[in-house]
Amino acid sequence: MDGESSAPSGGGHSAQLKMAERVEIVLRRLEDDLRVACNPVDEEKQLQVFEVMYNLLGPVVISAVGLVDSNCVKRVSSEDERQTLIEVLPSGSGCSIHLYPNVNYCICSSFQEKVVRDKSAYTYWVSV
Repeated sequence: MDGESSAPSGGGHSAQLKMAERVEIVLRRLEDDLRVACNPVDEEKQLQVFEVMYNLLGPVVISAVGLVDSNCVKRVSSEDERQTLIEVLPSGSGCSIHLYPNVNYCICSSFQEKVVRDKSAYTYWVSV
């Protein structure tokens, strides 16, 4: 390590943008890998993708997979499929969360704290 830090220095904004671009590239590759692992189902490949996602994003991946496995996530589209949203209905919560593809913003407290206020997390949109 020799005293090096992975945190952006001096030209922080530029370094953060470069890091965000790298994260986006990695996530796009993972998205492609996961599509391949699902058609046809290749459980070993899926586990490899989830392991990489876990190493990159942390325990939130386990929670997300749990929501999908318990059928709490559904895709809602207009008849012509031009407008789509993802609806998350956590069981027993009594509330729903709507995710809009290509909209890189959220009103949840986690997004507001980590992305808007602290600028310590990055966002990424996925195609559905």
